[in-house]
Order: sequence, then C-alpha cells, then structure tokens
Amino acid sequence: MSKGSLDTFFSSLYKLLNFDVEYKLMVKKIAQETIKRLFDRVFVCRVCKHKIRADPAKVRAGKVKCRYCGSTALRPKKRPVV
Repeated sequence: MSKGSLDTFFSSLYKLLNFDVEYKLMVKKIAQETIKRLFDRVFVCRVCKHKIRADPAKVRAGKVKCRYCGSTALRPKKRPVV
C-alpha cells in the first residue's frame, strides 16, 4: 500500500470512529446556578449518607447533627470534575 492510500484509510477509519466529535459532545457544562443549588452548603452524613444543607461554620463547630441518625460527622458533598 502506498502512503496516500494509508492516509486515506486512516482518515476514513478516524471519521468512522468519530473520536473527536463524540468526545467533545460528551462533555457537558453545568450552569453556575445549578452548581450552587446542588453543592453549596450541602453536607453528607458519614454514617447514614443523608444530605443536609447547613452553614459550614456551624458544621465545623459541631453544632449541626444529622436529623436521621444524630451523628455530627458530616463531610461536604463531592463536586463532579468539570
């Protein structure tokens, strides 16, 4: 096979697999309002995994308890990598 035919073969194969277009379409941007609503001041109980919205200063001070199990062990809700 000549170099020209190999280039044509690989370019057509690349278009068939469509890596570049599909990869770019898979990435979704999340609006700032949505990120704030889903992750701002939201904590997860380390014991029962329930979500609680609370003031971060009160959580650090240990004043906020889980309403389901009574634990004060809370962690911030993890944000997705964007």
